[in-house]
Amino acid sequence: MKVVHTLLLATLAATAGCGSTTTAPITTTVETFASRVQEKGSAWRSVTVATAGDVTVQLVSVTQADAVMRIGFGTISGTQCVPAASIDTAANASSIAPQLTRTAAVGTYCVSIADIGNLTQLVDFSIRIERPF
Repeated sequence: MKVVHTLLLATLAATAGCGSTTTAPITTTVETFASRVQEKGSAWRSVTVATAGDVTVQLVSVTQADAVMRIGFGTISGTQCVPAASIDTAANASSIAPQLTRTAAVGTYCVSIADIGNLTQLVDFSIRIERPF
């Protein structure tokens, strides 16, 4: 019995540290993209992702109350933002979940906003961008 007990303790001691891995948490940073868009217009901003992970985009406000805008996340080609993903959405400042989430590798990307045809005036907008840092 003493041999079994000693063997069991030795096995437990040897396996106590096995199988556990520590992963460093991904730190994120939040920035605001705020500007103006005219009727049938668009705007974009570059975003640098320093650590691979999820980038979230949320249209927080538009000064035309009934405006539905197209927000996108993509890559830069020359002087244009080419969205890889987009969604038509109204502003939502109180949403817990962002309207658009994309997983991105390290690199430079862009976030865009465009009128889909329902703006009747020049509008101010605000977009919340959260990205790995």
